[in-house]
Amino acid sequence: MTAVHEAPVAGSGPAPRSAARRVLAHAGEVPWVALLPFTLVLPILESNPLRAAHSLWAPISMVMLVPALRSLPRTRWRAFWLWVLAVATVGTIGSAQLAGASLSAAIGPVMAVGSVVGTAYFVRAMALRGPRYVWTATGSIGAAMLIHTYQILPLAPDAAGNPWKFGIGYSVSIIVLSACAAAGRTWLEVAAALVLAAISFSEATRALGVVLALAAMVVAIARIARGRPTFTRIGGRLCVGAALGLTAFYGADAVLNSELFASSAERFAEQAEVNDNSLLAGRTEPPISIAAISESPFVGMGPEPHPTPAIVDRAIGVAQHLGYRQIDQLVKWWTQDDTIYVHSVLADTWVRSGVLAAALYLAALLCFVATVVRGVLGSAARPALAIFMVSQSVWDVIFSPAAYGQLVLIGLAIGMCSVTMPRTPPGLDPETGVVPVGAR
Repeated sequence: MTAVHEAPVAGSGPAPRSAARRVLAHAGEVPWVALLPFTLVLPILESNPLRAAHSLWAPISMVMLVPALRSLPRTRWRAFWLWVLAVATVGTIGSAQLAGASLSAAIGPVMAVGSVVGTAYFVRAMALRGPRYVWTATGSIGAAMLIHTYQILPLAPDAAGNPWKFGIGYSVSIIVLSACAAAGRTWLEVAAALVLAAISFSEATRALGVVLALAAMVVAIARIARGRPTFTRIGGRLCVGAALGLTAFYGADAVLNSELFASSAERFAEQAEVNDNSLLAGRTEPPISIAAISESPFVGMGPEPHPTPAIVDRAIGVAQHLGYRQIDQLVKWWTQDDTIYVHSVLADTWVRSGVLAAALYLAALLCFVATVVRGVLGSAARPALAIFMVSQSVWDVIFSPAAYGQLVLIGLAIGMCSVTMPRTPPGLDPETGVVPVGAR
């Protein structure tokens, strides 16, 4: 018996889904967990809105440490930062107790330390889930920090005078470089970093411009050397280095005197009047940092360090040795509001809570330097965002205060140290714990 096949009716096929089902289907493709950093814009300690580490993201990131520890591979990276967090927490609480402060005085500092490591673990967990998750997460942090910066501009007159320097430039750079990394085009990352560097120099934001240019250079060198024989890799790096050196030697004077860099040059001239040492131009806090840390290097001075005559005299001696001018004016800056003002994440933590609490940032510095060196050597294909974040965070740890969201961004940088661009074959290195984006 012959089977009868009916002719298909025009327009037949699966019934079209309703608009609601289509919306739900698209919503299911959004990596919602990667959007959690948007909680950075919700402060939970109104007494200090400048500290984004004291936002709703801080407890969320600390709570997420538990599932992150269960999902992350057992590597030395995971164990190391967990121990660093434990040491820093013990040091922070112990210092507050020894200084006679109440236990509640340690809640804010512990929350800040926890948000740094929690953010790092979150970024690493997102990298394991794939490119869509990690670049959404980093972009979310950048977007949240951008909103946070606009929230605090009315509270900080200095920031309002140059918003690009006090958060806008940093946030925009994170967003743009995250989008470029998601596109997977190395030269797009390099071009974007150079454009952002030029904008930063034009806005008198030298440090940001330098690290963006450094990120572009490192990624370009690594891209040229990738997959090449050893001789070619070395030759390529030498050629790029020579070209950059010749460009800097012959073109530096013309570039620095151009209108684009006029604001940066003017700002540097103003800061150079503070110190005979050009390396410390504009950095007025190192003398008081050194003096205060030497007063109690192991346990710190407690949550509210007050400047004593001995500390101030020691700071004046250090300032004279380092070539500072107008030291009387600097003393007023160091001792404002009858507290020791050090303008440094590392120094502030060390002065208040001792060396154990500062171990987190000392370890971060070593991690950052190692990441940049490995990027230059081409031993790992780092995205421009990773090189930018770790380079900028070296500056932030040493010379920036724990405000404008710096602590969360330092956590992001620590997490980015473990992220590389995919190579063949992708996979987790059990020794280094490096996670290629998208590796399972």
